[in-house]
This record gives sequence, C-alpha cells and structure tokens, in this order.
Amino acid sequence: MKKAKGKVIFLSAALLVVLSLSIFIPDSIAKPVIRHDNGNGIYVGAAKVVITPNLQKVSPYVGKNDDLHARCVLISWKNIYVALVSLDLLGVGLTDIVLPIRNKVNETYGIPGDYVLIGSTHTHASGVDVQGVYGGNTKPYIFKEYKPFLIEKIVEVVGLALNDLRRSTVQIGTIWVNNLTFNRRYYPAEGPKDDELTALRFRDLDNQTIATLVNFPSHPVITMTGNLISADFVGYLCGRLEDEFGGVGIFFNGAQGNINPFMFIKYNSPYQRGDPKMYEAAEEFGNDLAEYAMQALNGGKVFKNLPLEVAKVSVDLPLENQSFIWAILNGLIIRQIIPVDGGYIMQTEVSGIKMGPIEMLTVPGELFSELALLLKGNMPKYGFLLGLTTEALGYIIPPDQWNPGAGEVGESMSVGPKTAPILVDALLQTISELEYDYEGARLQR
Repeated sequence: MKKAKGKVIFLSAALLVVLSLSIFIPDSIAKPVIRHDNGNGIYVGAAKVVITPNLQKVSPYVGKNDDLHARCVLISWKNIYVALVSLDLLGVGLTDIVLPIRNKVNETYGIPGDYVLIGSTHTHASGVDVQGVYGGNTKPYIFKEYKPFLIEKIVEVVGLALNDLRRSTVQIGTIWVNNLTFNRRYYPAEGPKDDELTALRFRDLDNQTIATLVNFPSHPVITMTGNLISADFVGYLCGRLEDEFGGVGIFFNGAQGNINPFMFIKYNSPYQRGDPKMYEAAEEFGNDLAEYAMQALNGGKVFKNLPLEVAKVSVDLPLENQSFIWAILNGLIIRQIIPVDGGYIMQTEVSGIKMGPIEMLTVPGELFSELALLLKGNMPKYGFLLGLTTEALGYIIPPDQWNPGAGEVGESMSVGPKTAPILVDALLQTISELEYDYEGARLQR
C-alpha cells in the first residue's frame, strides 16, 4: 500500500512538472518538430516577433516611430530546412550571434542549423549596435541585456515558423523599379544600379498567404537623422504587404552598398533631427515598393511543386582593415579571426538556395551594384541577392572603384580591397553547385 501511494505521489509530481513546463516554455519550444515527406512540394511557415530595444536605454532616441521585428520564413522539403530570418537592425555578427543561434535551433528543435540564414535590413535608426562597429559592445545594456534578448527572440521566431509549416505553392514575379534610388558614388551623374525588385509569395492549399518576401537594394536611411526608433521604409513595406495579403511580410536588402533612396540625397539627409517629414517619406517609399511588389506578383507565375536544393561555400578573407583588426583585438567587435603570415584572415560563408527557377544567394555584407549585375547575369530568371545575410562585413567594393581618398565611407568600412573578388568567386561557385536542369532546360534571364 505504501508503494502504491508513493507511486501516486510520484506521478502527481511528474504531472505537475509537465504542466509547469507547458506554462513557462513558449509554444515554439514545447511543440514537437513534425518532419514532412512531401514529395516534390515544399512546406512553408512564417512568423514575426518584436525586437524593439528598451527605449529608456538607447540615447539619443526618445521614443519609437514603429517597432523593430525579427521576421522568419521557414522552408522545408523532405529533410532540408531553410530559415530565412530578417532583422530590423544595422547588422549582426557571425561569431557572437549567428553561430550561437544555429546551435540553439538545433538543440531546441532537432533540426540542422546550417541553413538558419540571418540577415539585417540595415535600418540606421534601430538604436542598437549589436556588432560593436559603433561601440555597442562597450555599452552594458546592449552587451549584457539586448544581445541575449535578441538571440532568444530569433530562436523563438524560428520555432514559431517551424510550427506554422503548411504545404505551400509559390508565386514569383519581378519588376523594374523606376526613379526611386540612385548610385551615390556617381551622384549627380547616373551610375550603374540593380533596379530589379523580386517578390515571392507563399500560399497554403486554402489559398491563404503564409509570407510575402521582397528583395530590393536600397539603404534604409530616410529616418537616420530622427530621434525615434524606426525600421525605416522596411516597416511600412512589410506592413502594407501584410494588410494586402495577410501572412508575414519580410524584406531582404539587395546589393545596396552604393544605393540610396532619392529621399536621402547624396550624403546628407534633407531632414533636420526630429523632423516628422522623414517618417512620412519613409512611409511613402515603403508603400511605393509594396505597390511594385504587388504588380510583380500579379504578372508572375505560380508553381505548385518545387524541389529545394541548398549549397554552402566557405570563404577565407584577408583582413586588411587595420581599424577592424584593432577593434577585434581590443574586444569592441566580437569576431573570430585567424593569424596567418603576419596578418589575419576571417572565415565566412556564402549560401545558395534553389527552388526550380528561383535562386537565392546570401552575401555577408554590402554588395556594390556592379557586382550584383555580374552575379545576376549568371543566375536563373528569378534571382535573389540576400545582402547583409549570415553577417555584415561592411562594403564589398569592386577593385576598380577602390579609392580611399574619395571622401566616401565605403573603404573605411570594408574588410579590404581583396574582399570583392574572393566573394564573387565564391558566389559563382555556389551558383555552379546549384545549377541543374529544371523541366529539361536551364532557365536563363
């Protein structure tokens, strides 16, 4: 009788523990992962969470115009999982943010973290420098509070998207955007630009939108002289898409290294600090891009069964920027570097995702337009360049434009002049590894 009573007490205690866990563990962690054997079709889930910092601790910002978000679209095919996460931040690092997140995703959800691909929209009004480029890692709030919070929220949003997986169709379209941006390295003359906007809409079998993804190059700097936290035009773009279609709107910046919106002329914003007109301008720009995205989708194609293929290429970059070396060695930037031949190299990566005629490449920095045009010329019809994704290593400048004395910020915020050729070669290698015949022939642009 005593044994039976003890067993009842034990089971009651165990049940209490389970119930407690179900209360305190988020749904994204508590629910089991369901793997799908889905033949030739893909499953897609999406989610977003707020990542706005504590407004009391991000001087000189005195409030927020709009929230910052982490937005995730997760694509599954058989045992391949790709999580595309876009953050309303200036940039993130590989060593201290991306790699820990990948490990936590694997530990928490039991899926590989290799293709958890985290990009930044590059808004200049987030109020938090998590890379340390502007001293963020010396600020206790950012280093001790916000970065752990950010990692937790990104792991959470991946889990929420994972639990949202639904059998999905893919609607894809492209459109040329006119007179919204300019190449600031050539201003006031016209310079080369990648004016293509590519939009991708995932819908479930009930025709409900899961997510709408937009890829277009432009610096989100319209609100940078304001005193309010803002996702800049990106927040308005994603909000407009969500209002129109439902689901989650998500934006990945393209080759925006030398591209600014016309509302931000040359190097200086036309708006004085605190001028509310900058937020109106950001809303107008975001809504304009949303309209282009909707037009692209209306004129696009729908695919019901697409395979998913992935590839990854590791890259060694010579670290030639002495300011970066000093910042890393002194702990201002938390980034692993490797001593070699009297200097240092940085190990990074580029990834490729392919779904039939759709191809995406991750670019770990701010790519210049000339390089984007070269890469897209080697990609299928529907090509995405996901800038500042995996990490943000600064500007990726063509060698023939390398000119530290030109008065431009680019060279001082670049790993070095050898970066562009090495990364372009790695991206071309990724394209070649993904290349295959889709429905009998390779689709050309």
